[in-house]
Amino acid sequence: MRFNILVTILVCALGLGCDKFSGSISPEKEKGLMDKVRQAHELSGQANTGAIKNAIQNFRQAEERFPTSLEELVEKQLLEKIPDAPPGKKFVYHPEDGAVQLVSDGKAPPDEKSGMPSLNDIVNAVDLAGQTQANAELKKIKVAINVYQTQEGRFPGSLDDLVKNGLLEKLPVLGGGRQFSYDSNTGAVQIVSK
Repeated sequence: MRFNILVTILVCALGLGCDKFSGSISPEKEKGLMDKVRQAHELSGQANTGAIKNAIQNFRQAEERFPTSLEELVEKQLLEKIPDAPPGKKFVYHPEDGAVQLVSDGKAPPDEKSGMPSLNDIVNAVDLAGQTQANAELKKIKVAINVYQTQEGRFPGSLDDLVKNGLLEKLPVLGGGRQFSYDSNTGAVQIVSK
């Protein structure tokens, strides 16, 4: 019973309908659920690829060369860690031109093996759909703060300084009643509720 309630909540959260869960998912809802999981993985892959490309661009701007590997972005604190690729994908980096691609790893993603996403995939899809874009924007800002600090020898006085110095095109706007909170003394930035 508890499992059925959890799945009902997740199905509702994914926008697939909140009718009473009867213990099985209709083929239409199953397809919709699979599509939502795939969309969340795709969005995650795009956001993580963007974060890597932004870190590469900031590395090149600061070091006047491309990193020799993605690990060098972590060493220089332009990324906290190399982001995870979505299931069935991997990142391929070309140090000669700084290009990064998200390509198939030749393995079927877990949701394609069984034909039905696991509960973990459903939970991850809900989480990714709500947080991936905001976290990608937060990573961009953190990278820009690090580059600013490297170039200027101090943290920016405000996030607007990142735009003024050309490190960001514009400050991202978050939905869902959230905003960025920045401490110019420590360079720390986080997402908070308005």
